[in-house]
Amino acid sequence: GLDAGGVPLLQFKFRVQFYVETHLLLRDDLSRLHYYLQLRENVLQYNQPINEEAAFLLASYALQADLGDYCEDRHHGQYFDYNLYFPQWWFCNYQGQYFDYNLYFPQWVVERVGVSYVLDHTPPMHRDNLGLTQGEAHAQYIREASQQEASHNLHLYRLRYKKHDPTPQVVTAICARGLDIYEEESGPLQSTRKLICAFNWSTIGKLSFE
Repeated sequence: GLDAGGVPLLQFKFRVQFYVETHLLLRDDLSRLHYYLQLRENVLQYNQPINEEAAFLLASYALQADLGDYCEDRHHGQYFDYNLYFPQWWFCNYQGQYFDYNLYFPQWVVERVGVSYVLDHTPPMHRDNLGLTQGEAHAQYIREASQQEASHNLHLYRLRYKKHDPTPQVVTAICARGLDIYEEESGPLQSTRKLICAFNWSTIGKLSFE
């Protein structure tokens, strides 16, 4: 069923369990697709540090994977009825464009550069990917999202120093190489994270919690 806002009352998510250090290990097309979709969600939701140029590059690969080669005649305005492909509750306003920027950019990027900048500068970068197949676009996205200064091929969990702290200040990242622990500080548009310790899987003998 749906709630009053049209959102499903119960949702199940199919998620990546183990991350890899390189996209070259993903040889199966279906595995690569699901891995790509997980990284796209991580880029949008995890608020990891990423520069604006990389954000636009990732968006261009995602558009190439989703829509194919950019075509001036076809890719202008809202060129397909998204209601035929996606649930209504997934979407915000397209604003007359051929893609929904909320599905391709972290919110803080849109707030920093502005919607008009995103809508003006994304199509040329999509056009630059002419000839990339869907599988190649998936691979390029995975490669780029996995090699940033703060990569997105990980799961993040927010923790408190003490049980009674009002908000989480520590972020634990479970990634391909091990565990990273960050201290997080809120910012006007994006939180900043400082790496305070890292543990490789080869050095971890036991995990315990008190």
